[in-house]
Amino acid sequence: MIEKDVERRLCALARRHGGVALKWTSPGTMGVPDRLVFLPGGRLYLVEVKRPGGRARESQKAVHRRLGRLGWPVHVVDDADAFFASLPEPRIEGEKADEERGAADADDDAGMRQGGDPAGEDGAEAGDAEQDAAAHGGDGRRKGRRR
Repeated sequence: MIEKDVERRLCALARRHGGVALKWTSPGTMGVPDRLVFLPGGRLYLVEVKRPGGRARESQKAVHRRLGRLGWPVHVVDDADAFFASLPEPRIEGEKADEERGAADADDDAGMRQGGDPAGEDGAEAGDAEQDAAAHGGDGRRKGRRR
């Protein structure tokens, strides 16, 4: 099993638990966790994915410590099943929560798969650029000097 397999399993389990595991990339910043795992009940987990037995690099550990000091611990995960088994139960209760989760899954799944990351969970939604441009009074083109 390689890291990509662990990452795919993490994404599948997030969906199974009614959530989503979005890819996190931060150009120019090395060491950020691989995934932001959003689960029902307002739960968010920052996850560094590793192959079984793998360990975080020093650059990753430094970012993990910084995020931890801000109150956002980073979970280094080499076994997605064990990670999900260790999580507390969600605080969403009742039939309404189940209905909302099911409706949200159906609506969101199409938009969440527009990108090209290997696990299919990058979170890009169709029309985001157009919506941003409209919200900021622009046409979506970059403003600045001509080259």
